[in-house]
Amino acid sequence: MNKLLGLLILMVIAGCMTNHYEEYYVNKDNSYFEALNAIESSDQSIVLKVATSEEDVVDIIEDGYLPIGVSSFLSEYNGMTCAVDTAEKHGAQLILFDIKFKKTKNYTSVLFLPTTSTSYTYGTVNATAYGNGGLVHGTGNYSGTTTTTTMNVVPVQRSVDLYNHNALFFKKVDPKAFYGIVPFIPKRLPTESADAVVPVTILGVVHGSRAEADGFKRGQKITTINGMPIGNRKSIAPFSNSITTIKSVEVAK
Repeated sequence: MNKLLGLLILMVIAGCMTNHYEEYYVNKDNSYFEALNAIESSDQSIVLKVATSEEDVVDIIEDGYLPIGVSSFLSEYNGMTCAVDTAEKHGAQLILFDIKFKKTKNYTSVLFLPTTSTSYTYGTVNATAYGNGGLVHGTGNYSGTTTTTTMNVVPVQRSVDLYNHNALFFKKVDPKAFYGIVPFIPKRLPTESADAVVPVTILGVVHGSRAEADGFKRGQKITTINGMPIGNRKSIAPFSNSITTIKSVEVAK
């Protein structure tokens, strides 16, 4: 509970000192990114959301937000203002966060601290000298100080909380600017052959798009795109990295 409270406080007060979101930011595939940039985006403030489920991600996509980049790293808490700076730089209008405490790192650092010591000297001097009148005897006092500085090694025990940071950056697009189907392709298995049959389904249908008007729903199995049969990774590749090229879709009955 204390760690959660501390994280919430940091979210409020933390500024952007070292922007790891920008340091680890990665664009999606270049062809996808370039095609998406060609779609006019809306002019709006940046929306911040916390990830809770895959369903929430699909809801965001169907609201017209398409992913343009991702940032993932492990570090001390990096303020959300840093992520906003990154979103502004790359033209994103929504950031989906998943920030979780990972571990507390304990370590020893070394400080060099100065120690100053001062020694004092004093005494009396007797002296005899020859002058015009003969021998002259005299007595005098003296005093002085000597300062010495020594650098001492002092070990300091420290601890720091580390968090897994994951952020998806989305761009808000005009639903009328493309067909509106976002396909889903299963992750490739290590044992999968090059020509293996791969089921391609509809991940989401953007609200207000032509695809929604045509009655398509998430989860339907895609059989053709632009009249071309879809059955393996090679056939879907031209469209998975450039969804703006999708003009028509057929699904299994």
